[in-house]
Amino acid sequence: MNKLFDKIDIKLLRELDINSRQPISQIAKKIRVSKNVVNYRINNLLDKKIISKFCTVENIPLLGYSKCRFYIKFNSIHETLENNFVAFLEKQKNIWWAARTDNEFDFSFVLLYKNMFEIKKLNSNITYAFGADILSKEISLISDFLHLRNNFIYEKLLIDNSDIWASQSTSTIDIDNIDRKIIQELKDDSRKNIIDLSKKIKLTTKSTLRRLRKLEKEKVIIAYRYTFNRILFEFKHYRVMLDLCNVDSNDESKITEYLRNCRSVILIEKTIGKWYIEFELIVKDEVEVFSFMQGFRKIFHNNIKTSEMIVVHKPYPINTIEYD
Repeated sequence: MNKLFDKIDIKLLRELDINSRQPISQIAKKIRVSKNVVNYRINNLLDKKIISKFCTVENIPLLGYSKCRFYIKFNSIHETLENNFVAFLEKQKNIWWAARTDNEFDFSFVLLYKNMFEIKKLNSNITYAFGADILSKEISLISDFLHLRNNFIYEKLLIDNSDIWASQSTSTIDIDNIDRKIIQELKDDSRKNIIDLSKKIKLTTKSTLRRLRKLEKEKVIIAYRYTFNRILFEFKHYRVMLDLCNVDSNDESKITEYLRNCRSVILIEKTIGKWYIEFELIVKDEVEVFSFMQGFRKIFHNNIKTSEMIVVHKPYPINTIEYD
C-alpha cells in the first residue's frame, strides 16, 4: 500500500473523509503543506484510482425514501447470466448500489423506495425475467443506517459527531426541483465547485451556496466523503448478517457502538426481515475477518442467534437514483 501513497497522502485522505468538500486552502493548513501540494496529490490519487469518486451522503428518510436490500442466489451463476442481471438492474429506477457476491448469495443490491408497491413491482420484474434461474431470495428492509469512515487505512480511528444514524421517521423535509438538482449533481462528485454547480442548476453562485448551506443545516446532506478503491490494494470486503436474541435496547446499543468503534467496519444497518443487524467490513484477508468474528462472538455470544456472511466480490457502478 505504501508504494502508491505515503504519510502525507494518508493525512490528506483522512481530511477528505472528514469533509471532501473542504477547500484546498483549508486542507493545506490542516496537514501543513502548500495548496499546490494538496491540489497535485488529490489529482494524483484520482489518476491512480486510489480514490474512485467523491460522494455525498444524503439523509434518505428525510427525503421521503426508505432503503431495502435484495439478496439473490441463482441455481448456477455464469458470465452471461451475470451480465444480463447487471443490464437488468441498470434499467431499473432508484437502484442505489449493486455487487456480485460469494458464499450464501450471488448478488446483492439496494433499492430506494417510497412505498411497498415499488418493492413489489421490482420483485415481480425480477421473477418475470429470472424466476427460472433463481434458487432463493431474501429482502431486508433497512430502518436505520450509519456510514462510517475508511478507518481501515488510518493510524488513528476517525469518529466524530457528523457520523449520525439516518433513521426512518414520520417527518420528512420538502425540497423543490432545484434542491433535487443540487443533490443529484453532488451525489457522485462532492467536490464540484460552487461556480460549476451554479451553472448546472442555472442559479447565481450566492443563491446556490445559500441553498446548499440550508440542505446541510437541515441534515438533508449528512456528509461529504470519498470512495476508496479497496480492490486496488486487494482488501477483502465482507457483509455480515445477524439475527439477535436475549436483547433489549441497551444490548442493541452496545452491539452497534462496538461495531462503530471497530477500525474495519464501514457500514451498520438495522433491518427488518430475516436478520436484525447487518454490517460491512474491509479487511486484509480471511484471517483478519475470522479473528474479527471470533472476537465479536466472544463478547456477544449470548445475543447472537444466527449469523451469515457474504463476500462482496465485485461492486458495480450502478446508481440510478433520481429524487422526485
